Amino acid sequence: MLPVLGNGIQPIIESVLKKNMHFPFGELIVATVLLPHLSQQKSGIKAGYLAILFSGMMLALTSAVTISVLGDNITERSVFPLLTMVGKANISEFIERTEILIVMVLIIGVFFKISLYYYAALISASELFNIPYQKLIYPFALIMLGNSMILARSYSEHLMKGSQHLYTVLPIFSIAVPLLLVLIGLIRRVSSEGKAKSESSSDS
Repeated sequence: MLPVLGNGIQPIIESVLKKNMHFPFGELIVATVLLPHLSQQKSGIKAGYLAILFSGMMLALTSAVTISVLGDNITERSVFPLLTMVGKANISEFIERTEILIVMVLIIGVFFKISLYYYAALISASELFNIPYQKLIYPFALIMLGNSMILARSYSEHLMKGSQHLYTVLPIFSIAVPLLLVLIGLIRRVSSEGKAKSESSSDS
């Protein structure tokens, strides 16, 4: 764990800009689809910020504990370092093989994550093409099923293709498109305020 920032802060900034900004925090773009459908949007925004803070603290704590137990070398080379660490746990020589609990948590988490993405895709397509989302459930499910079978033949291939999309496709939807929408919104606000001022001056 020591020394802290042994190579300076530059490697951390590079890691954040190249990877962590897009995964996992870039995936929060799905929240922009869900927030307009909440009954209390302000409470949803507050809960979202708290969830980001809590998730970041949990990731940092988990990384610190994993590095403390396995060391930086094994942690860096391991595909699932948390699973490797928990697999070494042995409580009083009675409770063993506790990694099954981590696997269950990962499966449940991925299930909810896929469900949120699926729902966001349905709502987005429904609003974009003006089609009831009920009619898109089965076509989108078939597309997801087909892609899951042909996208990658192994986990290593999945990681390779996923990293390619992480740096090429995801930044478009997590950074470029939101910035473009914010810019369009600001332009529309300025233009509407200018029209309102001109109309009020002409009336006076």
